[in-house]
Amino acid sequence: MTIGRYLENVIINHLLRNQSFNSPNKIYVSLHSADPGQIGKNELVERPYTRQPIVFSPSTDGTTSNEKEIEFFDMPASNITHMGLWDDVQKGHFLWGGALASPKRLGVGDALRILAHDLEISID
Repeated sequence: MTIGRYLENVIINHLLRNQSFNSPNKIYVSLHSADPGQIGKNELVERPYTRQPIVFSPSTDGTTSNEKEIEFFDMPASNITHMGLWDDVQKGHFLWGGALASPKRLGVGDALRILAHDLEISID
């Protein structure tokens, strides 16, 4: 997964320039039809899609994952190739993004599930 531009700047400014940073109250998962890059491009916009909250397990060896299953219900017809992480349910800052292991084709009304511990985040 790729760290978003905003988070890169936050990390550098916080660690190397002693600037304060308040962690977001919640993190949300987004779905994308193509690579979101470092700014969150290509996010689905068709309703009733909405970002879903995610809770992460404690980090071990530079890796964490989602503690609980995440489900996107009643999806629009779409091809999902990537996921992202945001600090707000609607707008906010794009934090992280990456490709799915295999793209998902969804029909109208389908659900997309991310099983517990299937969404891993690591820093190499």
